[in-house]
Amino acid sequence: MKFTSHILLTGAALASVALLNACSTVAPSITSPRSLDVSFNGACEQREEDNYYDNIKLKVNNNVVEQMEWTANPRQGRCQFNLANFNQVKTRPQVDLQSKTDRKCHIYMWNNGQYISVSVLNCQKVCKPNNHILPILLNDRTGSCAQKTSH
Repeated sequence: MKFTSHILLTGAALASVALLNACSTVAPSITSPRSLDVSFNGACEQREEDNYYDNIKLKVNNNVVEQMEWTANPRQGRCQFNLANFNQVKTRPQVDLQSKTDRKCHIYMWNNGQYISVSVLNCQKVCKPNNHILPILLNDRTGSCAQKTSH
């Protein structure tokens, strides 16, 4: 009986704490890191050991895409992405281009402070080997491919 009442008291205390926290008028502080602007003017051509290659010409000024010609060639087939076939739907928190023929297909660009990343999502109808396309890492200081680094 003593053990049961201890469990009940502990449970009641925990429930009281949860209720007080739920009724608190102080909202938790949520901060997010500032997104860096994407600005890039250059080109990158790279080939991997397994013969996968990318060739991209890209011009972005303060998150507004002005030129994009991207050929990705995984072993499963070649994909071509051109700005003329996409609408820019967002500039923040990252650049978002949406395909004019398949609204699920997006190309995203963002700057993490180290390099510019360009990646595709849900573009199987635009390009069948979409799920084999790797993101491209670009160096905004040199206007070319980001160099691979090992840690």
